[in-house]
Amino acid sequence: MPIRRLLAISVPWFGLSMLADGLSALVLPYLLLLLVDADAQATVLGVATLAGLGLGMLIQPVAGAVSDRGDSRRPLLLGGMGLAVLGLGGLAVGPVIGLAGVVVLYLLATGGANVAQAGQQALIPDQVPPAARGRAAGLKGLMDVGGAFAAFAVLAALLSDGMISIAMLVLVAAFALTVGAGIVPRSPSGERRPNPERVRPSLIWRDLGAPGPFGLLLLSRFCVLLGVYAVGRFLLLFVAHRLGLGPEAAAADAGAVLAILALLTAAASIPAGWAADRLGRRPMMVGGAALAAAGIGLLALATDSTQVMLFGVPLALGTAAFGAGSWAMATDLVSPSATARQMGIANYATAGAAAAAGLLGPLVDAAERATHGLGYAALMLLAATAALVGGGLALGLPDTSRPSASVPTPSLPTAAARWKD
Repeated sequence: MPIRRLLAISVPWFGLSMLADGLSALVLPYLLLLLVDADAQATVLGVATLAGLGLGMLIQPVAGAVSDRGDSRRPLLLGGMGLAVLGLGGLAVGPVIGLAGVVVLYLLATGGANVAQAGQQALIPDQVPPAARGRAAGLKGLMDVGGAFAAFAVLAALLSDGMISIAMLVLVAAFALTVGAGIVPRSPSGERRPNPERVRPSLIWRDLGAPGPFGLLLLSRFCVLLGVYAVGRFLLLFVAHRLGLGPEAAAADAGAVLAILALLTAAASIPAGWAADRLGRRPMMVGGAALAAAGIGLLALATDSTQVMLFGVPLALGTAAFGAGSWAMATDLVSPSATARQMGIANYATAGAAAAAGLLGPLVDAAERATHGLGYAALMLLAATAALVGGGLALGLPDTSRPSASVPTPSLPTAAARWKD
């Protein structure tokens, strides 16, 4: 498949990731350090991100089902981009509008990004042949984590100087340019067909209830990503509490750690995608989960920024391996005529894990009030356990990259038809 088309399909992930990771890991925690008392910061962060991710879980399958009825993904990408830009622009004056305003604008930006993502994540199964989907997943991972790296490097530097307005303007520009530049032409005739089914909630429940490997894949992704997202969500607060730093210094340190680890993950994504095509999806998932769990467990012992950085290296490499293998497997399993809807359902594992990670905030605060330092150590140990469980679940999956394990193309446009064969 031409590399130019693979790049065009992947470019929007840069802006989507920069928005999602920049908001949840840096911008929102930074604003909460300014607006919320110390003993409630993790709780408010957890609840706010839970609301945003829950909204995304509602939006993506419905928006995807609407997109499947047409022959273009452009309307979702453009409409979502417009909503997200409105929310991001409002957050430029976040310290002035107060906590309620910040949360509302955060939800608007997150909701818009999820509308755009509903169309974007269908493009690999729409346009990439199965033999190249590991490489496409690796390139997607490169852009995905590259956007996170840009967010951590640029936004952290601006926030460390208190320049929230400039940080948000940079984020608006990066998001609009990458999502807009990456809107690709509709698939050539024959690569996908519009789905004539009327959009209704029963379609989503039918897909979720279909027997077969898809549910196990989602559960595996949920567990591993829960561990990864728990670290990323609370890393700024972890650094602030563990190292005794103020908001600006914590943002600088956490941003530097996240940026370097994101860069390492991005660099590992391309070889991980290549390996997913040649060694198989399942081995990459199992090995990646184990490596990520090891890194997270070591973070519980970190006492300075250098240790945080070093212990994050296996986490970064494991995340790249698991991400390439599991995303390629998801694109193998979805139905050609319901791609966006079913990829939206596949995203339940991703958004659900991120939402569940936010729920750990009250537990962290409660443990910290009981014993200083206990809350964040317990968080890391729980996250490592979740990643190990996810890797264990992946052992039960068929390796869809191998002909003997591949799921046959269905004659009916539903996931249930595919998984019943």
